[in-house]
This record gives sequence, structure tokens and C-alpha cells, in this order.
Amino acid sequence: MKNTWVIVPFVAALAGTVVMLFTNSANILKLSLILALWAAVAGLIVIYRLRRDNEEATRLQEEREKTFAAELEAARAGAPSGVDADSDELLRDIQEELRSLRSTIEEMSGHVFEYEPAAVHAAARRIQEIESFTQPTYEPSEDRPAGAPSSDAIAGRIGSQPSRETQNPLTALISEHQAKQEAQEAQKPEPAPIPEPEPVPEPVPEPEPEPEPEPEPEPVPEPEPAPEPEHGRHEQPVTEVIETVPEPAPRAGGRRRRDAAGDNAVSVAELLARRNK
Repeated sequence: MKNTWVIVPFVAALAGTVVMLFTNSANILKLSLILALWAAVAGLIVIYRLRRDNEEATRLQEEREKTFAAELEAARAGAPSGVDADSDELLRDIQEELRSLRSTIEEMSGHVFEYEPAAVHAAARRIQEIESFTQPTYEPSEDRPAGAPSSDAIAGRIGSQPSRETQNPLTALISEHQAKQEAQEAQKPEPAPIPEPEPVPEPVPEPEPEPEPEPEPEPVPEPEPAPEPEHGRHEQPVTEVIETVPEPAPRAGGRRRRDAAGDNAVSVAELLARRNK
């Protein structure tokens, strides 16, 4: 009913448009135009209201998201939860009923139901088995009534331990695998020791031969020049007869010394010729 005033102008504008198409009256044309204008105004109003409703819904959604985020942060920070007192009392009543039910079941079964780790429970069973083996077994006598409970039933060992020991297939598989590994290690031959290589002796260097000293050349004596004779002013020079000195025989010292002596030797005739010049 709220949107009736918006729908009516649209319907009237539509009807006026149809009538205007089939008639040529100016009054009907004016009326149709006015209805169309009112329909346009109504459309603008509807658009404005829809936009306002959309913005309001968006604002409410953002506020809810902010509230939820604040509650979540408070819960993470350890803030008290929103559980009321009635829920706490109901939870306590349920716990009391569970305790009473557990005590009733324990009285009927003769066994205490409580949480124990698996290792502690297994150790307790092992102790009970050892005690059952150490205690002597009593054979039923004739004067004993048939309906009397046995000592195991009185001690509460009946039903709390298995009648026979069950083997775990996983344990058997592990032990078999270990036995195979030990057998393989026993069958493996010991590795032969690797011989160490013998050290190779280093070669001793041979002594180098000493170089032979070269013979030094003997000095050759130079011939002394003959003394000049004194001539008078009117005396004629007298020719002197110079005897040639025989060359000494070459020694057996070596060819090099003889060649050196032959090259450096100067005869007396050459000395006189040099003087006359």
C-alpha cells in the first residue's frame, strides 16, 4: 500500500498514452502529457528511496561486521564468553548426572572406570599376570559348594585380564626382519686387508767429476838488444857479425806453447833493420 501513489501515476500515464494514439483531442493530449510528467517525478522519487534504502542497508552491514570483529578480538584476547548463568547450571547438572551414572556402573561391574595412559594400564596387567602365576591354584574340593565364587572372582581378576596372550602381528614381523638382518650380517665375509705399498728408495745422485786444470803457458824470454858500439868521428862503422842463435828444440808440453813462441819470436836481423831506420 505504501507504493500505491507511485504505481497509480505510471498506470494513468500508460492509459493516457494509449488514448492519445487513437484520438485527436487536444485536451486528452494535455492530460496524457501531465500524467507522463507525474510518472517521471514518481520515478525519480522511487530511485531516491531505493538509493537511500541501499545506503542504509550497507551501513547496517558495516556496523554488524565491525561488531562481529570486535567480539572476535575480545574472544581471542580471553574475554569472558556470552554464556549466561542458566547454561552454567545446566552444565553442572549434566556433570553430576554423569558422575552418578559412572558410580552406578562401577558398583554393578566391580571395575573402576577412570582415565589411565596405555603404558600404565599395560604395566598393571603385567603385574596382575605375575601375581596370578605366583599364587598357588586351589583345586575345588568336594565339601566346597558349587556356587561359591573363586579367589580370582573375589580379587576382581576375572574379566580384567585376557584369558590368553594375543600376539601382535606387527611385533612378529619386526622381530623376523631383525633376525634376517642379523643372519645376513653374520654371513658377510670380513674384507681382506689391503696391502700397503712398499716405499721406493730415492736414487742417490752420482758425484760430478772434478774439472782438470788447464796448463798455464810458460813465459817466453825476449832477446836482449846488442850494445851499440861507440864510433869515432873519423872512424868508419865496423859491421858486426851476428851469429844466429839456434832456436831451442820444442818441448813436449803442447802445440799451443810452440805456436805462441813462434809467433812472438823476433830475430836479430829484424832488430838491426829497425835500428837503421
